[in-house]
Amino acid sequence: MKFIELTDDELELYLKDQKDADIFAQRSLEIYENYKGKYVTIVEGELFVGDTWLEIEEQVKMKYPHRSPCIRFIPQKRSGIPTVVKMRASAKGS
Repeated sequence: MKFIELTDDELELYLKDQKDADIFAQRSLEIYENYKGKYVTIVEGELFVGDTWLEIEEQVKMKYPHRSPCIRFIPQKRSGIPTVVKMRASAKGS
């Protein structure tokens, strides 16, 4: 097993992402019941909902330009496993 050391900024982003994932888990029933067929993400505790992946990406980047959201598609029928559409690493300086 290889361990890597995170910078303070990387650790801060990791902790924010983890908090958002926890909030998604806590709100998952609400999200799966109300947003079928939509793309969703939670950033800084705020739920973003849209019809396309691009719409969500644009909403998040306008409000939180240094965050890279983990966007999920909520299927019409719940399969028990969320579909993760895209998660990309933040580019330095963007």
